[in-house]
Amino acid sequence: MYAYELARKGYTIREVLAFGPINYHPIFLGTPEAIADKFQQWFEAGVGKGFSVVPDSGLSSIKGFVEQVIPILQKRGLLCEEYTSNTLRGHPGLPYQKGPI
Repeated sequence: MYAYELARKGYTIREVLAFGPINYHPIFLGTPEAIADKFQQWFEAGVGKGFSVVPDSGLSSIKGFVEQVIPILQKRGLLCEEYTSNTLRGHPGLPYQKGPI
C-alpha cells in the first residue's frame, strides 16, 4: 500500500524503490558520495547503531561498496579504519565470556 501511495504522489518507480516500501528495507541508489551521505544522515539521526548491507547483484556490487563507499565513511569518521581487538566482543570492550550467559 505504501508504494502505491508514493506512486500516486508522482514519484517515479526508481524513487518509490529508494523509499524502501517493499519489505521495509530501504534501497540507496546513487553515487558513492550520495550513498555515504544517506548513511551519514541516518547515523546522525540515530536511526540505528549499525547497518546490514545486502548487495543487489552479487559480489561485484559489494566489492564496489567496500572500495568506494567505505573509504568515504571512514574519512568522515563514521567507520573505524582499524580494530582494537581481534574478536567481535572485544571491539565494543565487552569482556571475554565462555559459554552461555
